[in-house]
Amino acid sequence: MLTKERILQQAAKVVLVNGYANTRLEDVAAEIGVTRPNLYYHFKNKEDLLLHLIDYMEREYSLHYFKPLDEETDPIRAIVGFFNLLIENMQENDYRGGCIMGTLAQELSNNHEPLRQRIAVFFDGLRSRLNRQLLSGMQSGYFRPNMVPDKTGRWIVATLQGCLLMSKTERKSEYLMACRDSVADYLGMMKS
Repeated sequence: MLTKERILQQAAKVVLVNGYANTRLEDVAAEIGVTRPNLYYHFKNKEDLLLHLIDYMEREYSLHYFKPLDEETDPIRAIVGFFNLLIENMQENDYRGGCIMGTLAQELSNNHEPLRQRIAVFFDGLRSRLNRQLLSGMQSGYFRPNMVPDKTGRWIVATLQGCLLMSKTERKSEYLMACRDSVADYLGMMKS
């Protein structure tokens, strides 16, 4: 049976490899093995599919990649664990893809305001998770009181996105590993 969940799973793969502009509903249908009209039962058009895809990916990140940030009590282990999951994913997928939200942000931020806003909400959620870890570490005395969690969280998100892009471009883990290690080193220097 063709479910919305299955369509979104396959659409994520197609969009991650082709980008939004180069993905046609026919491509998604072909990936699933159905015809394009079958997709219209679940989605009004390509933009509607993408809005649902962003929600789907946000849930997937929460269930898988954000787990260390949500569950680990040691801030450095939480952030390193998050990076490690992303590194494993890049390696398992032969460096194809990267972060679908980063890919969509680069492609759509100038042309699709509702989509840009949804993607911004996703990145704000990631930054909030990082900030929670950093702030908790400051409040417990783990980190020095002069750390600025919001700036540090923004720096981590921006650095991560650049490293994901470079890992995808060069098809190597070194950028992501260097990013993870640099973030861990910085946070280690901020310990009390």
